[in-house]
Amino acid sequence: MNHWFKSIAAIILTLSMSGESVAEDVKFPSVPLWGKPIEVEGLIEKPKGKGPFPAVLVLHTLGGLQPIVTDDWPEFLIANGYVALTIDHYGPRDVDPGPSSGISLPSKIGDVIGAIKYLGSLPYVIPTRIGAIGFSDGGGTALAMSLKEHKSDFTDAGLLPFKAAVGVYPACFQAAADFDNLYITPVLMVLGELDNWVPVSMCKSLIS
Repeated sequence: MNHWFKSIAAIILTLSMSGESVAEDVKFPSVPLWGKPIEVEGLIEKPKGKGPFPAVLVLHTLGGLQPIVTDDWPEFLIANGYVALTIDHYGPRDVDPGPSSGISLPSKIGDVIGAIKYLGSLPYVIPTRIGAIGFSDGGGTALAMSLKEHKSDFTDAGLLPFKAAVGVYPACFQAAADFDNLYITPVLMVLGELDNWVPVSMCKSLIS
């Protein structure tokens, strides 16, 4: 019995030294641009320690909660000193993931604004240093919210715009910039030259 006790203690010590964290299920109200708020669901993880830490919202593809947004990127962000909050747009609305879900861009923006307010209420988050990384459809949302036309979505809720935003093979049709609607947030686009789902040419036109 003493042998098993020592083995378990050694495992616990190893885990505590590795810096690994455990994702926590959270809920918070959306801040819709119109209509009634819903209770948004998400997964949050933080680095070890009291903080405060900067935070990054992780926005999923049309495929919903997949390992890239629930495991891979949160782990990377936490290892680099960021709180990671992954939003689930589908679960609270009881719809299946995919392009036929019927969730509009304004609804997604309402979820994101709610998530930012929630993060800003946490004692271990720096409310002035919240960014976003989105993949495909989520990348389009992150980029769209970085445009001048959406600044009021933040300010009306008493919030600051993203500190920075990253779109990985983003749905750029959601983020049509022009000379009167420029980006107000530093953005990074990670594009796939052979992407046959989201046209790269559309994203390149935003950059130019």
